[in-house]
Amino acid sequence: METKTLNTAFDVQDKNLQQLVALATQAHEGQVDKNGVDYIHHPVSVANHYYRLFGQDYAGIATALLHDTLEDTSLSAHDLSAYVPQTIIYSISLLTKNKGTDYLEYVKNLIATGDKTAIRVKYCDLLHNTDPNRGSEPPAHKAALYQQALNLLREHV
Repeated sequence: METKTLNTAFDVQDKNLQQLVALATQAHEGQVDKNGVDYIHHPVSVANHYYRLFGQDYAGIATALLHDTLEDTSLSAHDLSAYVPQTIIYSISLLTKNKGTDYLEYVKNLIATGDKTAIRVKYCDLLHNTDPNRGSEPPAHKAALYQQALNLLREHV
C-alpha cells in the first residue's frame, strides 16, 4: 500500500470539508486502488477536478468526496445524513451504480435526472479514472466505454 500526502486544490480550510475528508478517509480505510495507492486519493482527486472545473462549490466538492461511500463502504445514506444535507445524499445515491446495470445505461439515467452536481461529479470521476498520470490506464474495452460516457456527460456539465 502506497501512502502519500493528500493534496487538495479546493479550500480544505472549510471546517465542513475537513470533516468530510476525514469521514471519507475513515470510510475507505484499508481500501487501495489498482495501483496499490490508498483509495482516499481517488475521491480527493475527483474533488480536485471538480474544483478546477466548477469552483469552490460546497455541494459538488462534498458529493465528490463521498461519491463512492454508498457503493464501496459500510456507510449508509442514514449515516451520511449526520454530515451532509439530503440534496447531497441524493446526488451521491445517483452516483451509486447498481451491480448488473449496463454502464452506459447508468450514465444515461444519471443525465436524465438533470442533477447537475451528480452529472459533474461523474464527469470528474471519469476524468480521474482515465487519467494516464494516475499510473494505470483502464483496459481497452473499459477505456472505450469511459470515452463514450465522457462524451455523453460533456454535453451536460
